[in-house]
Amino acid sequence: MKFCPTDGGRSKYFKGEAGDCVTRSIALAAGLDYKTVYDELKKMMGKGKSPRNGVPKKIYHKYILDLGFEWIPYMGIGTGCRVKLGSDALPSGTMICRLSKHLCCVKDHIIYDTYHPGCNRCVYGVYLNEFENMEEILEKFKDILSVYHPNKKVKLYYFAKEQGII
Repeated sequence: MKFCPTDGGRSKYFKGEAGDCVTRSIALAAGLDYKTVYDELKKMMGKGKSPRNGVPKKIYHKYILDLGFEWIPYMGIGTGCRVKLGSDALPSGTMICRLSKHLCCVKDHIIYDTYHPGCNRCVYGVYLNEFENMEEILEKFKDILSVYHPNKKVKLYYFAKEQGII
């Protein structure tokens, strides 16, 4: 699997290294600004906590689903590893792959991360995003859509589609 090194936009706001795979992978896969994702996760984590060095699964899982991604598990208790990161079993498109103690963004079988996590890593599951051009679509129709917020973009997309706007 090909690899494209990126910090997901972190260097625009912060210096140094961080254990921010959650923030980075969400920003990359959702097409959102790194600081926007960082601030929203920080708010969800509570006072005195930072997404700079990890985000609890219950927080990032809810946040990713709220963005309109769909969770597709590839492993269950006792099933063993069925899909590896370098596998052709991964679908095309944009997704966040959940590995052991790591998340990474994959777009059309290219890993976008600060380091290559290794193609032999088991994929526990993926968060799929089928709306890669969402920001463009919403920007074009934001005057028609009365409420616009990045976290509600998929719901707005469906609303716009149902109304025949797009």
